[in-house]
Amino acid sequence: MLFDLFHPLSFDSTIMRWLKANLPYALAAIGFACIALLLTHAYQILEFDTDEGINLMKALLYSQGFSLYTEIWNDQPPLFTVLLAGWFNLVGQSVFSGRLLVVLFSIVLLWSFYQIIVVTLGKTPARVSTFLLVISWLYIRLSVSVMIGLPSLSVALLSLYLLILYQQRRDRRFLIMSAVLLALSLHIKLITAFFVPIFVLYLGSSNGFLYRAASGDELSGKTSVKSSDLIQPILLWIFSISITYGLVGLVLNSFYPEQIVQIHFGERAKVVVQNYADLRYLLTLLGQDANYVWLGVLGGIAAGVLRQREGLLPIAWFTIAFLLLATHNPVWYHHYLFLSVPLVWLSAYAIAIAVPFFRQKSWRLHQSWKQMSKLGFSGLVGVFVILTVVGTPDRLTRPINDVPIDDRRVAELVGQYRHQTHWVLTDRPVYAFAAGLPVPPEIAVMSRKRFNSGALTFDDLLTVLQTYQPEQIVLAKYINRIKAYDPLRKYINQNYVKTYRNKDNQIEHYLSKTIAAPLNELP
Repeated sequence: MLFDLFHPLSFDSTIMRWLKANLPYALAAIGFACIALLLTHAYQILEFDTDEGINLMKALLYSQGFSLYTEIWNDQPPLFTVLLAGWFNLVGQSVFSGRLLVVLFSIVLLWSFYQIIVVTLGKTPARVSTFLLVISWLYIRLSVSVMIGLPSLSVALLSLYLLILYQQRRDRRFLIMSAVLLALSLHIKLITAFFVPIFVLYLGSSNGFLYRAASGDELSGKTSVKSSDLIQPILLWIFSISITYGLVGLVLNSFYPEQIVQIHFGERAKVVVQNYADLRYLLTLLGQDANYVWLGVLGGIAAGVLRQREGLLPIAWFTIAFLLLATHNPVWYHHYLFLSVPLVWLSAYAIAIAVPFFRQKSWRLHQSWKQMSKLGFSGLVGVFVILTVVGTPDRLTRPINDVPIDDRRVAELVGQYRHQTHWVLTDRPVYAFAAGLPVPPEIAVMSRKRFNSGALTFDDLLTVLQTYQPEQIVLAKYINRIKAYDPLRKYINQNYVKTYRNKDNQIEHYLSKTIAAPLNELP
């Protein structure tokens, strides 16, 4: 028997079975990556969001030996920066390579989402709902943007999948791995902390929301369950996530609450950002995928009809996320991902009812009330799915077309003087990153929240200028605020020469007079 396991024919057949089982996933992943990168022109667009430049620059500085929090001011957990820096060492440093890493996270998210639906509802609902997730508003764009929201959600969703496997198989290895992954997700972005109570309730419910035994037989709702059988998994899961979070935090030296936590909740940081602070904007985001909202409502009804207890997971997820965002200021477009995923998950329950009904081989003219109800329900599901697919081109291209055209002339200017430059001071670090140049680590993160909280002042910027004496300056995002501060404006005019200004006066490039003496200053 043991010899047969190592027999060449047996080995070859094992490989063939593995390839047969996994080749479709590999092809789907490659296809998605190619479509996402080509559709968004990810190889051409310099920056989809200013957060991209911040994340790229933090990784560049970290790879050059600067420490997060003590040298690089950072208001986010460290893991994505560390992973991105390691990825750069592996495949090379560029904006495009950073986007490749996020695409890989997106593939993990889609795979986890698909597997969750498969084990709860079957393959057809999983295939349809995964396709709907891919074509949902902003998903493609966020799949190629070097931002931390999608990676954190990707790891959290994989954690949830393993938790579901634990509830099915009662193998504690899945439970521990789930806790480890959610802890890692928290070290990417703390927003996924809202999953903790959902996961705990999931574990603590009688037999779990999934009520299938390891044998696959459904358990009666009256089956007695020892309290220890409910408490022990919860305690083990909490212990595992706590230990993992603590150890990773110690290894990465990330326990700096004044930067990671207080900056987000301090009173001065909560200055209202107009147009992004009220419930109307959140509803506007949901309105971009109105069909998904209706499918989610139908899915919630279907989960109740089917008595699918696991349907409480996306319901709880959407409800908590919506309430958190409704009371959060500001709400950005990329937060929508935390609402779209549970909505699409709920739609899978509606699809699970509609698909078998439409597969019927015969239809009777005189249907019972129950059959007519199923027909009406399935018809609504079909209509919303069709409308969603019809609107795909606009849903996929509009978020890409809305990206402002980057002024590559600035990136070219910064790169032109790369060999004469040690530091670049800019409020859009992507310009420096594209040239392989660092910004002073104290201002790698130059955000509105940091200015509002007082964690960064214009006097601080002046001090950075005087200390590092950067050879180049690029002002864009906060150009008016910076130039309105007299000491900064005077220092720049005395020591730098303006070499470029775009037609809208929204971007300016300066060179130190020590290397720009031959140039004539623009008026």
